[in-house]
Amino acid sequence: MPIQRSESLSANLYQLPLGKIGQPATWPDYTALALPVDELITLALKVGLCLSSSADACLPVHAWRSLGQQRATAAIAPLISLLSFPRSQQFIKSCPTSLTL
Repeated sequence: MPIQRSESLSANLYQLPLGKIGQPATWPDYTALALPVDELITLALKVGLCLSSSADACLPVHAWRSLGQQRATAAIAPLISLLSFPRSQQFIKSCPTSLTL
């Protein structure tokens, strides 16, 4: 079933399967959604969401991966800045693969 673009960035990302960490072949094709890079960067920087037990926890992960698949060079510096946050284990596990796409 093709993914439909909606008005809400989060609505697009909620419906996606997460796939496996470090295995881009299992990730959705985020480029098909043509999500706005500036909004993805804002969402990607919300690492605190990854610490929650809500459905929101997957949103930054999807944002990192989408930015990687889009080869969004504007996202490199903001994402690298997250490496200094001590509670960003999910980012440290997931984002390096996204940065190398």
